[in-house]
Amino acid sequence: CVGAVVCRLGDLHAEALPALLPVLLERMRNEMTRIAAVKTFALLAAAKVDAQLASPLAGTGGSVLQAVVGELANFLRKSDKPLRQAALSALDTIVTCHAAALAPADYDGVLEQMPPLLSDADLHVAHLALGVARSLVLQAADAT
Repeated sequence: CVGAVVCRLGDLHAEALPALLPVLLERMRNEMTRIAAVKTFALLAAAKVDAQLASPLAGTGGSVLQAVVGELANFLRKSDKPLRQAALSALDTIVTCHAAALAPADYDGVLEQMPPLLSDADLHVAHLALGVARSLVLQAADAT
């Protein structure tokens, strides 16, 4: 719900976004609200308005987007299939829409988690993982 409001009215509440994004990031770390927060960040990444995802995150030295990508990469190791699917979809959206805000180390963190996902045990997850890998390669090629 919050993601939809920010996606559509983000320009009107731009002053509240720096306080909202760390709260959403904290919701990603809570097992009960994890999938909803992942989907919210995917919505924010695809939004036409500036959701300020590249803003610095206090105490980390990186941006909110980099912290989100790190969390999503960690979710790829979890056994929860819906979480892995949501994380892969969100990663694809983030990489496609905000590649300039990511560092090569962020790409590496995601790519390190890919090999176990590429198996015939779950072809849907393998398809999503290949889509993210394709987006990463295309964005890295455009950056060079």
